[in-house]
Amino acid sequence: MLNYAEGNKKHTGMGFWVVFDDTQREYGSEEKAAEYYDEAEKQGWTVFSMANDWKTIYEDGVTKTELPALKPPLRTPRKTPLSAGWSVRDASGEENL
Repeated sequence: MLNYAEGNKKHTGMGFWVVFDDTQREYGSEEKAAEYYDEAEKQGWTVFSMANDWKTIYEDGVTKTELPALKPPLRTPRKTPLSAGWSVRDASGEENL
């Protein structure tokens, strides 16, 4: 989407990359943030840092809590013809995936 916003010649625009690098007020990740900064620099994107560019992330009185553990799905996914290894053929009999 950033490439489209900044590279579209017909509809010019500007893209911004928000990096979730605030580990105190948000669920940021320093490791992921470093990857994002590297990519943004390679692409020439404008970056906003939640740690450095945001004075307030949440209103007063809101506190950061631990993320809940991921729960397993309520049911196991059913097999579809393609996941079961079946192939799809068009009217001519050619395999068409």
